[in-house]
Amino acid sequence: MPDNRIITVPREEIVFPEQTIAKLAEYCGEDEDLIGEWKNIADEAAKHSVPKGMYAILPIELSGSRIDIGGIVTENDFVAEHFSKAGIHRVFPYIATAGEELLEWSKTITDPILAYMLDQLMNSVVGIAAAKTTQAIRDEFRIEGRLSAMSPGSVSKWTTTMGQPYLFDLLGGQAVVKESIGVTLTPTMMMLPRKSVSSIGFETGEHNFQMCQYCPRLDCPNRRAESMVAPRG
Repeated sequence: MPDNRIITVPREEIVFPEQTIAKLAEYCGEDEDLIGEWKNIADEAAKHSVPKGMYAILPIELSGSRIDIGGIVTENDFVAEHFSKAGIHRVFPYIATAGEELLEWSKTITDPILAYMLDQLMNSVVGIAAAKTTQAIRDEFRIEGRLSAMSPGSVSKWTTTMGQPYLFDLLGGQAVVKESIGVTLTPTMMMLPRKSVSSIGFETGEHNFQMCQYCPRLDCPNRRAESMVAPRG
């Protein structure tokens, strides 16, 4: 059983990004009623948010496409290649979630316009949960350089079916993850609550790996690096 760490983001640290605020303000335009409703939705979303994260540190051994993390083995050419290039000896599997509480409350919002706004805010909450989780990893293990993430489902070479069960196993299995932070897997390997993310963090040194480099979706709002596989116009 891995020595998992669990974090819960304090209410006072749930601050929506300026980019999200500006986007929703522009969406409202000069509609004073909508602006008032949006501000209320933002306040209530923050009140109902209990973002959480869990992570562990595990040793890794590589042999060709074979990946052994903490004695749990899988095979994947793409993942093994980039772990190998990074020259790593440890990894940090983690899961972060906006929390069941926020998702349950969101079901009470039936107006489609407000539901759209709330969805944008929930995206921000899971982003906060992920950022706080990775910062906790950095702080505890004194990581000052690059910390990249290998996320199941972000690229076709490591689908959710391939990677999600493995990542959950690294953290003790689905029952442990559910008990710790309330995240479960569906039969199609999607996470619930749906505003959740999972990754294997790893130090990259000079190998500046970003999953975005291998994703063809050019219109992704969370893109952090230029795609190397997207069709060129």
